[in-house]
Amino acid sequence: MDPQNDPMTAPAWNFHLDMLSDEDLKTCIVYVEERRLPDSQELASLPLDRSYWPGSLEESLIELAALFAHEVLRPPHPSLGPVGLFGVAEGRLPDNVDVDRYDGVNAGNEGGINLYESYVDFGLEALAPILKKYPFRP
Repeated sequence: MDPQNDPMTAPAWNFHLDMLSDEDLKTCIVYVEERRLPDSQELASLPLDRSYWPGSLEESLIELAALFAHEVLRPPHPSLGPVGLFGVAEGRLPDNVDVDRYDGVNAGNEGGINLYESYVDFGLEALAPILKKYPFRP
């Protein structure tokens, strides 16, 4: 079996905001902050200070969106029947992902970690077309 798809092996993961173009990073930031995609005129007018975002909630959410976009994590399998927000993501987190960054990151700001709930609560699927372009999985 391919080690990248072996559920017992943590996949290689090389996520960093510096990999994103300025336009894509601004788009992702606007989306996670405002839950909307900006138009090209707005993007052109937005300043970007890359030093501000490392370690931020926005960075964590963009990375979570990338983990799903690259299918490192997947929604609960449909064979489990209707799964609400309490379903658990399938897949294995790479060893270099700090899961504690996601404690309480959900719409209700309640404690605990449920990566699938956070993914759904923040509508991160919308960022997949952008994030699939980048080679986070070497």
